[in-house]
Amino acid sequence: MLVAETRKRLERISASLPQAVATLAEKDGFGEHEILTLASIVERESGDPKEDPVIAGVFWNRLRDPDFRPLRSLGSDPTAGYGCLVMPERAPSCASYRGQVLPAMLRDAENPYNTYRHPGLPPGPIANPGETAIRAVLAPEKTDYLYFVAAGGGRHRFSRTFEEHRQAVSGR
Repeated sequence: MLVAETRKRLERISASLPQAVATLAEKDGFGEHEILTLASIVERESGDPKEDPVIAGVFWNRLRDPDFRPLRSLGSDPTAGYGCLVMPERAPSCASYRGQVLPAMLRDAENPYNTYRHPGLPPGPIANPGETAIRAVLAPEKTDYLYFVAAGGGRHRFSRTFEEHRQAVSGR
């Protein structure tokens, strides 16, 4: 039922944005699986649906910018946490996972869902994406942001450079 409902959502949204789906297929090789995987990451990263298009834009920038390093790295904490949840035996750092992603988990390349260590998308969705997250992946906000950090209240601070991001992380 969950898969059927998600496909209905995707079909409904795709019908309203037909060129977006065709463009993603042609430009990025994205099909249903990839769209829903990226939308699931947006869903887990976002605390406010109004920010979904900006968060999706950040991820598209990371995937497409040839100068972003590590190349095609999504750098999403929830992906690493999901890998610890579904396959804890694969990554040594997951032994201590209790729902909070720790720095050691972000360094652990044994976790196939760790998007800090593996370029591109993880093996599959990490959540059931809502309509706003799916729509955001198909119609992201055009920005030059490459970073974001939680700012409290479900909101984020967005940055263009790593130096700006470091300042946002430190609260400056």
